[in-house]
Amino acid sequence: MEQSLSTKPNHKVELALRFILSFVLGALSASFFLGSKSRDISELLIWKGEVKTTLERMDKDGTNRSHWVFDDQAKQITSAFARITELEHVLGQRSEQMNVMQFKIEKLEGDVKEIKTGNRR
Repeated sequence: MEQSLSTKPNHKVELALRFILSFVLGALSASFFLGSKSRDISELLIWKGEVKTTLERMDKDGTNRSHWVFDDQAKQITSAFARITELEHVLGQRSEQMNVMQFKIEKLEGDVKEIKTGNRR
């Protein structure tokens, strides 16, 4: 006859060993899982610190692109001021020419009126 599982002499020991083995394997798996998650979290915190310092530097000093844009804009502004100054000079000359032309036109209009009225000498 076959003995039932509960009546085997080593059954309780085997059952206890299975529980212990299951617990050890579970603890080992959990330690790998939690260890990797702990490492991921610590790497994330390190990365966050690096990003924070980079952002603070960018806020304080600006970025390379902003420096290039500022330099380019400074060149454009300098060029625009030079052209404006040149145009002001040209307009000043033309204004003088227009004043002379206006004077000549007024003189001619006065001469025409004198000729029409016969007061021309």
